[in-house]
Amino acid sequence: SDRIGRMPVIGLGLVSVTFAYVFLAFTEPSQDALLPWAMLAVCLGLGDGVFNTQVYALLGSALEGNELEAGFSNFKLWQSLSTAAGFFIPFGKVAAAWTAAGLGLVGVGVLMSSERMRRAAIKHKM
Repeated sequence: SDRIGRMPVIGLGLVSVTFAYVFLAFTEPSQDALLPWAMLAVCLGLGDGVFNTQVYALLGSALEGNELEAGFSNFKLWQSLSTAAGFFIPFGKVAAAWTAAGLGLVGVGVLMSSERMRRAAIKHKM
C-alpha cells in the first residue's frame, strides 16, 4: 500500500464486503449453485484480510514503544470480543455487522487522519 496509499486498498476491501453482504441479503442458499457461495467466501476473506493488514499497518506507524504492544493487544482483544458477541446476537446480524463495520471504518479514518496530521506537524518543524 506504500505505492498507491491505504485508501484505495481499504476501498477495495469495503467494496468486496459490501458486495458480499448485498448478495447475502438478496439470495437464498441453494445446494445446486456452490460457485456463488464460494465467491462470497472469497469476497469476505478479501475484505477481512484488507482490513486486518491495514489496521495493523496503521497501528505500527501511529504508535511506538510500549504503546505499540498495547495497541496490537487491544485491537486483538476488541476484535475477538466483538466476534464472540456476534454469536449471541439473536437477530439482525447483518445490521449489527454493518454497524460494527461502519464504526470500525470511522475509527480507521480517525486514526489515519491523526497520523497524517502528526506527520505534517513533524514536516513543518523541520
